[in-house]
Amino acid sequence: MKLYFIFSFIQVVLLYTTFAKNIQNIKRSGEVSSKSKRDETSDECKYINSMIHKDESFNCCELNVKKYYKITCENGHITEIVYPDQHLSGTIPESIGKLTHLKKLWLHRDNFSGPIPESIGNLTNLKDLRLSDNHLSSIPESIGNLSKLEILQIDNNEINGIPESIGKLTQLTDLILRDNKIKSIPESIGKLTHLEYLHLSNNYIRSIPESVKELLPNIENFDITNNCIDCSTLNNSEW
Repeated sequence: MKLYFIFSFIQVVLLYTTFAKNIQNIKRSGEVSSKSKRDETSDECKYINSMIHKDESFNCCELNVKKYYKITCENGHITEIVYPDQHLSGTIPESIGKLTHLKKLWLHRDNFSGPIPESIGNLTNLKDLRLSDNHLSSIPESIGNLSKLEILQIDNNEINGIPESIGKLTQLTDLILRDNKIKSIPESIGKLTHLEYLHLSNNYIRSIPESVKELLPNIENFDITNNCIDCSTLNNSEW
């Protein structure tokens, strides 16, 4: 009987020792993983901290001013920047293109000026881009790389043209470019067969390409009012 109890005691000790080691290993693994995520996030925050008027070392993933104003991070990557009405100014930095996991970028109602950077074309996971109510001057050809983009709103800026590459955005449902300085519509917009909203009012547009006219019956909301089009040359039934 004594041998049985001794044997049982040894088994309990061995089981406890094994369990304790496993717990310790899990804890260490979690610490390493957590540290890795923090470091990775910190690296990505450096790309935008100057833009949002924060120190270089600031962990932007902790930024959650209100439910509507936030920067979202998942698995150590910045996936959403929702930061309108924050009086941000200057140009949108080229470094924004390093946030390749970004799905949503809202920087509307700020005070950005100059061209949208070419590096925006690196954000190939982007689905929602809203830069309305700034002083932006141009859209780069690289915008055509955003094959997952569904919403593009750059209204009330100083945009002087629409690049031909916009026709590559085949998932686009909303294209809002009203209140700019646009003079022409590229034929390639006719390739955007998923478009539901096309707003181009208050520009300097003189004509509508045939490819776009063919698309209009499938568009739920089309607005091209207050442009330089001679309406007498257009057949309203084609709109």
